[in-house]
Amino acid sequence: MMTKISIAKGEDIIARTRETINLLDGIRRVVGKGDRVFIKPNIVNEAPFVTGEVVQLETIRVLVEECFSAGASEVLIGETPTYRRQTETIFNIRGLRTSWAQSS
Repeated sequence: MMTKISIAKGEDIIARTRETINLLDGIRRVVGKGDRVFIKPNIVNEAPFVTGEVVQLETIRVLVEECFSAGASEVLIGETPTYRRQTETIFNIRGLRTSWAQSS
């Protein structure tokens, strides 16, 4: 089986993320009704989002929205701690908890 990848270009991160998902035949290809989804976004340090070293929050938000649209019953976001920082510290620095608390 060949691995399928997609690349989308443009200034709008939300539009790029949605286009990339659509180019992969949509999220429903892997997420169905009642599924529990775990997203590991590689938010492990304070590197600027523009470097591409860590995922932008908008990308994660689109993935979460798409999973729920596909019928997921639960979407969890988790990470592994690094030798320099604990996951909770990085999530707080990045505003991940605040971002989702405000959208709930």
